[in-house]
Amino acid sequence: MKATVADIARSCGLSTATVDRVLNNRPGASAANRQRVMEAAKQLGYLPTLDQVVLPSKPAHLEFFLPIGSNAFMADLAHHIEDYAARLPLVASCRIHNLAGISPSALQSAVENLSLKANGVGVIAVDHPRTRNILRELVEAGIRLVTLVSDVPAAPRSAYVGIDNRVAGRTAALLMGRFLGGRTGHLAMMVGSRSYRGHEEREMGFRSVLSEEFPNLTVSSAVEINDERRRQLPRHHQGAARRTGSARHLLRRRRTLRRRQGVAGSQAAQEAGLHLPRPDQGDTALSRR
Repeated sequence: MKATVADIARSCGLSTATVDRVLNNRPGASAANRQRVMEAAKQLGYLPTLDQVVLPSKPAHLEFFLPIGSNAFMADLAHHIEDYAARLPLVASCRIHNLAGISPSALQSAVENLSLKANGVGVIAVDHPRTRNILRELVEAGIRLVTLVSDVPAAPRSAYVGIDNRVAGRTAALLMGRFLGGRTGHLAMMVGSRSYRGHEEREMGFRSVLSEEFPNLTVSSAVEINDERRRQLPRHHQGAARRTGSARHLLRRRRTLRRRQGVAGSQAAQEAGLHLPRPDQGDTALSRR
C-alpha cells in the first residue's frame, strides 16, 4: 500500500501541514524540516521514480556547461535552468558555466572548475572522442550526467533531455515542401554546426524527406553558421542573395505603388519603370519595361 502524507508526518515527527508544504514546494518550512520530510518520503517509497532511479533525498548541487556565447537560444536556456532550479527544493545550488567554444578543449577547461560538491552535470557538447572521454571521467567520479539538446549517446549519461532532432529535420522539410506547393527549385541550407550530433541529425532528416517526397526540390549548398547572429555568406552564395534582395525590393516598390490611387499612382509607376497589372492578373504579371 502506497505511503500517505500522514505516514510521512508520523515517520519524521512533523505535522501533515509541514509535510504538505515541503512536498508541494510551498514556503513556510525550514531547510532542516525539508530534509527530514524528503528523507522520510524516500524511505517510505513515496517519491516518484524515473526509469527506476529514485529522486535524491538530499538537495543536489548541479552544474551546467553551455556554449552560450552570443547565441540567444543558449542564453534563454541558461536563464530558464537557473529560474527553475531556484524553485526546486531538491536543488541546493545551480551553476552555469559559459563555455569558451564548442571544442572538446573548451569543455575540458571548464570541467576543471567543477565544484567538488557537484552531484549532477548537464552539458551541451559535440560528439567527439575527446568529449566522450571527458564525460566518462565525470561519471566515473560519481557524478550523474545528462546531455542536453544534442545527444552524445556513446557517453555513459543517465539521460538525454531534448527533442528528436531527426524528426525535427523531417518536419521542417515536410512543411517547406508543402508550402512551396509543388514548385521546382534549389534550396540553400544553413546549419549551426555539424560538429553537434543534433544538427547533423536535423540535416539528415531534412534531406531524406526532400528525396522521398519532394524530388523537385534539391539542396544545392549547405552553410555552417556556427550559430552566429551575423555571418557573411561565402562568395558563391552572395550573388543569389543579392538577386533575392533585389526581387524583394522590387516587390515592395510595386506594392507601394499599387496602393496609390488615380493619376498620381500611374505616373509614379511609370517613373519607376514598372508595369502595373490589372487586379485580375495577380502578382505574377509584374514586369519591367
